[in-house]
Formats: sequence, C-alpha cells, structure tokens
Amino acid sequence: MLRQQIDAQQARELARDYLAAVGMSGTPEEYLARVKILECQFLALLKLAHKN
Repeated sequence: MLRQQIDAQQARELARDYLAAVGMSGTPEEYLARVKILECQFLALLKLAHKN
C-alpha cells in the first residue's frame, strides 16, 4: 500500500515537472486534465519498472 502511494506521488510530480519543462499553456482545467493523463502514464511506467 505504501509503495502505491509513493509511486502515485512520484508520478504526479513527474507529470507536473514534465508540463513545466515543455511549457504548457491553456486553462487551469486543461492543465489539471493533462497532469492526470501524464500521471497515469508515469504510474504505469513506474509499475513496469518495479516488475523488472
């Protein structure tokens, strides 16, 4: 359970860092939607990395 929480937090931070690096523009709602999409993608990658 703790591992999942840590991975979720790390994925969220990676998503925000990525969007900050690429400089996304738009409404706050668009930004949050994009963070959520990227968070899910990074979380899937983290889970894959833990399996290997």
